[in-house]
Amino acid sequence: MASWIKMQTNLWNAPQVVRLMSVLNADKVCIIGGLFRTWSLGDEYTANGRLAFYTPGVLDSEVGLPGWSAALEAVGWLIIEPEALVIPEFEQHNGQSAKRRAQEARRKETVRKTSASDAGKKRTRSDKSRASYGGSSDEERPTNGSPGGEEGPSAEAIDWNRAHDTARAIRSRIYPGDMPPDAGPVLLKLAALSQGALPGAWLPEFTEATAEAMKRAPKKRPKHPAKYLRTCLANRSKKDGIDLAVLLDSIEIPPHKPTPQPEPAVDPPAPSPRPSVPEPEPLGKLLGSADITEAMRGRNGQPEPAEALA
Repeated sequence: MASWIKMQTNLWNAPQVVRLMSVLNADKVCIIGGLFRTWSLGDEYTANGRLAFYTPGVLDSEVGLPGWSAALEAVGWLIIEPEALVIPEFEQHNGQSAKRRAQEARRKETVRKTSASDAGKKRTRSDKSRASYGGSSDEERPTNGSPGGEEGPSAEAIDWNRAHDTARAIRSRIYPGDMPPDAGPVLLKLAALSQGALPGAWLPEFTEATAEAMKRAPKKRPKHPAKYLRTCLANRSKKDGIDLAVLLDSIEIPPHKPTPQPEPAVDPPAPSPRPSVPEPEPLGKLLGSADITEAMRGRNGQPEPAEALA
């Protein structure tokens, strides 16, 4: 990531800039560029603005303007020492601590502007609920604890099997190891609220944010991921006028009844094999040739006529 330095927006017309233009006979763009280069050197190579071993000649060469160092000293923006050049009040405007202060001030200003803008656009709770149910101002919305109502979803309106599945998925993302017993109900209630009382996109978004926070160094990561996730959701809900703590307290977790699994199909028994019937033995095996001849003769020793054999 590239570094940066702080330069005020009113620098363009500052009296010191006008003085530098006159002394150095340079235009304003060259002066602003020279200041950027000078302060960038201080930011890159020092922690307090003291450029050790730099001389006026070296700095003039870096900027590309002869007499630059002396002119800066004349307007109070540089101190020339025998073995160094010093940028006055450097830590007040640049350096790591100053940058953190500047970023925090910028963030707070952005939050103030956003809050002021949202205040004019914020809808009432009843308007939001009517919009959630697609109703108009003349239509009544449910007030018996169903999703979107002020009292939060009732236990009957929640798909608890789905809530348990969601809670298990969250656990796998934010708990690399064992989960403390008190974290389970928190995740389960948050999963239940995501079915209507809260926008469905919030829980996945802040679950991923919590998972990223758990990747930090051990001293910086959240000690209680479930509580961290709940706090993130509470802060986001507060912007929309939703009290997450009230919603969580309104939910009673029923005993878990897992979804019954269908019984496995049983294959019908295989038919028993039919007993094998032995093939009849050929007549030639049962009787010898003499027996066959004898059988073909009648009782009187003569062969049977053909009609008798028919």
